[in-house]
Amino acid sequence: MTDREALALDDLRKVKYSQQGGRCWVCCNPVRLGLFQLAHRIPQRVWAVKKYGKAVIYHPRNMVGVCGLDCNSAAQLDPESTVTKALEESIRGDITAGR
Repeated sequence: MTDREALALDDLRKVKYSQQGGRCWVCCNPVRLGLFQLAHRIPQRVWAVKKYGKAVIYHPRNMVGVCGLDCNSAAQLDPESTVTKALEESIRGDITAGR
């Protein structure tokens, strides 16, 4: 990861923290910013990057803020679910529209 990518992720983490009111997306417990992690809804796995592409996997709408590893795992979607397909289509729409 380049320094520029790391800064962009840190900025996104701060935006998600603010949007979520400093709470974990899964358990809703308050989290200090320093412990706030980004979780990928469509998982960041080699097979998923091949299937969906980096633009979908690393899109801000595919990420939520969580408090730890258990909630990170709980945030992931089943790749075969209709929710995953709807999220993918929505993100692709954003990408096409330049958002």
